[in-house]
Parts: sequence; C-alpha cells; structure tokens
Amino acid sequence: MIGHLPQSVIAMTSEECLNRIIVSVPGSGVSRVGIVGSRKFANRELVESFVRLCGAMYGADTHIVSGGCVGVDTWAADAAESLGLHVVEFLPKTKTREGYFARNKQIADNCDLLVAFIPKGQERSGAWNTCNWRRKAGLTYFVFDEEGQRWNRW
Repeated sequence: MIGHLPQSVIAMTSEECLNRIIVSVPGSGVSRVGIVGSRKFANRELVESFVRLCGAMYGADTHIVSGGCVGVDTWAADAAESLGLHVVEFLPKTKTREGYFARNKQIADNCDLLVAFIPKGQERSGAWNTCNWRRKAGLTYFVFDEEGQRWNRW
C-alpha cells in the first residue's frame, strides 16, 4: 500500500487530489481500476471526475472494475461507458453475505488499483470489505470521503 499523502495533497481540491493519486501510481501496468463505494456516498461528481481522470491518464484501454451496486458502482460504470472505457462488473453469485464477500474479493483480486468512496466515519460496508482484501494482500487502495479527502479506518 502506498503511504500517507503529505499535507499539501490533503489541502488540494478533490480533482487535484485524485489526479495526484493517479500520477503516483504509474500508468505502466495499470489498466484495471477498481471503483467501489458505500450506498450512502452522495458525491456523484467526485466519482465521475475520478473516472475521467483514469481515462485521461491510462488511456482507452482502461478497465473500470466494480460490483454493479446502486450508487458509486453504477455511477463509475456509466461514466466509463460514456467515455468509451471498458467496464468489468463482478456480480455476487448469491445474494447472501458470503456471496457479496466473495464478489468483493473478486474485485480486489482483479484490479491494479482500488479506489473506494465511503463517507467519513462509516466503519462498515462492502466497500470496506473490498479494501480489506487488498490490505491483507499488501496491495494498493485508497479511500475518499465525500469532500474528496483521503481517509482510512485502519
């Protein structure tokens, strides 16, 4: 996982911050960007801005990987499709807790970079479960709140 961002990045606007994150993860080898989030997340523009930045940075071969849930997942997929980017959705095989957790692991395992959009203070969600799979594997993930600030519960 990439370390904490300097205070200068935290003070940036949401789009500047997201752009810095994308630049900090070199384009070489990045084509599958996981985007997940809480159903309670309300800043659609932030999610769409991030998808636009991914397309600009990583090019037309960018794949947005998500779970098909209402909210962040569908906003990211819609934005990607409108830009001509590829969308890969992992849907749960069963609508049980185990089915959703297995789907979250598939997302975590099938992206080069994971970004989660979760309201500050929300400690539990499927998006956190997806981040936890990445964390346990020592892989890169970032979490943003509705103000575009990076945060983490661990």
